[in-house]
Amino acid sequence: GLGACGIVNTDNDLIVAMNHIVFDAYPGYDGVNCNPICNRPITISYQGKSVEVTVTDNCVACGVDEMQLSPAAFEQLADESEGLIEVDWSWAN
Repeated sequence: GLGACGIVNTDNDLIVAMNHIVFDAYPGYDGVNCNPICNRPITISYQGKSVEVTVTDNCVACGVDEMQLSPAAFEQLADESEGLIEVDWSWAN
C-alpha cells in the first residue's frame, strides 16, 4: 500500500518501515514535507545473511530498536515462521 513516504509498495518489494523515533528525528525532516529518510538504502544483516532495503514508510507501532521489513526482505534473512528476529543494520550510503 501507500507508505508515509508517498510510495506505493507491494509485499515483493525490498523495503523497510523505519521506527517512528528514527523517522521523525531524521535530519531535515520538518514533520510536514517529505522526509529526507525516504528512499534511503539500509543494509540489514542476520546470521551471515544480508539484504539491502529502501526506507519507504514509518512504523508507528515499532519501538526504538525495531523496524518492519516487507515479506520479501524478511525472507532474504530468515523464514517467516521465526517472527521477530534481532538484526544489525547500517545506512548503505
